[in-house]
Amino acid sequence: MKKLSICLLLLSLISIAFVACNRSAGGAMVEIQSKNFENEILRNENLSFTFNTTLVPDSLLMKWDSTAYIQFNPAIPGRFRWTSGNTLVFSPFEEFAPNSQFTGKLTKDLLKLCR
Repeated sequence: MKKLSICLLLLSLISIAFVACNRSAGGAMVEIQSKNFENEILRNENLSFTFNTTLVPDSLLMKWDSTAYIQFNPAIPGRFRWTSGNTLVFSPFEEFAPNSQFTGKLTKDLLKLCR
């Protein structure tokens, strides 16, 4: 299956420590602890991001959400789901375009969860 390069996405989402917000308990910074991909992804793959701290309560788990917690460029239509308090999954509505590079950044909707 063809893979697609997402080096810029990796640089934007993983190699940069997320100074997205401070937690009131101890002031720990929110960072991506792990992900389910490296430099390339499958065209029909869901992207999973595990943060170093819990961001959402149990009431938001396992529910598909149209809230854009990460904004991709170029835009990728899809939806998000929290599978645990610190793991966010993005599922695209269509396959990723071949031989494309994407960037991503946290949105204000995700940053609101850090309060």
